[in-house]
Amino acid sequence: MSVALLTEYVSPQVLNEVSKLDKEKQEKLINLFLSQKKNKGLAIGLSVVGLHYAYLQKWGLFVLYGITGGGFLIWWLIDLFRVSGLTVQENDQIVYRLMSVV
Repeated sequence: MSVALLTEYVSPQVLNEVSKLDKEKQEKLINLFLSQKKNKGLAIGLSVVGLHYAYLQKWGLFVLYGITGGGFLIWWLIDLFRVSGLTVQENDQIVYRLMSVV
């Protein structure tokens, strides 16, 4: 498998780190990542109803978001634009966790 499969899910810095691994480790990492990755489209869809923090497993923010009604809808509006970047950040963290295992 090619590192190019990761381009739509992770940041360029992470792609650079993965490309430094040998081919066998890259293949293992990519297979594991593809089974655990977070989908931007799903995260954006869930953000409309305020469930994106739960999907991204940020439980403290999820509870706070719910209690404040999406930050009195101001936080909700801002997150509609931020959720794609939040998803990339979560995917970056997934790759780094997997790199320590592989």
